Amino acid sequence: SAKWLLGKNRLIRDVTVSEFNGKPASRMDETIERMLQAIMIYDLVAIDDCLLNLFSRGKQFADKNDVYDLIIRITSKLHAEMQQMNENLYELLKWESHQPDILFQSETVHDILSWLRRRFFELSELLYVKKQRQKRKLIDEIMRYAEDKLEQKVTLKEVAAHFDFTPNYLGHLFKLEAGVHFSDYLNERRTNRVCELLSDPTLKIYEIAERVGYKNIIYFNRQFKQSMGMTPGEYRKKHKI
Repeated sequence: SAKWLLGKNRLIRDVTVSEFNGKPASRMDETIERMLQAIMIYDLVAIDDCLLNLFSRGKQFADKNDVYDLIIRITSKLHAEMQQMNENLYELLKWESHQPDILFQSETVHDILSWLRRRFFELSELLYVKKQRQKRKLIDEIMRYAEDKLEQKVTLKEVAAHFDFTPNYLGHLFKLEAGVHFSDYLNERRTNRVCELLSDPTLKIYEIAERVGYKNIIYFNRQFKQSMGMTPGEYRKKHKI
């Protein structure tokens, strides 16, 4: 019992085991909630702080059953919260049951804490990678949608509405993931498309301007020159089109 509570290779001064004195359920649930938020945003320091708060700070365990009950409480609440986010704690961590066998293999509370720390760090990383892939998939879908609309007048507001986001949020997400503002990306892709169309000598410049969403030919020439350093006519002359 002393080794279980105090750890291995320790000088035992008092082997008296105090009664289990857990924290109030509301405070414990608050700590678990904070840990969940930390897991979701890949904050490993906060995860560790929450685990230490649950296991170490003045908490005494009478026997393994007390720790077992705490683990079940933590994992059950985490699983319930994650289910609301369409995630499954046990599937992500590949737990064959809701009662980790490690509990019965560990010699000390510290071993249990170390095991949970590794698993929750792993969970946080899995969720982070999954979220990044989902964001990348969304950005790729936005790029494809914009590409299909290059010969039309497409705006951030229209794209945001199509993907059911606010323009501000989608603009922020696009800049964060793609590294450029959506408007700059759109202008670059539209300019590249104009260059492709200019390569076709059968197309008039005003026809190209209309195809890519410009009704004002003067504005079209100005925008193209701003991007390419020359007007569409000069571009054709340079490339002998």
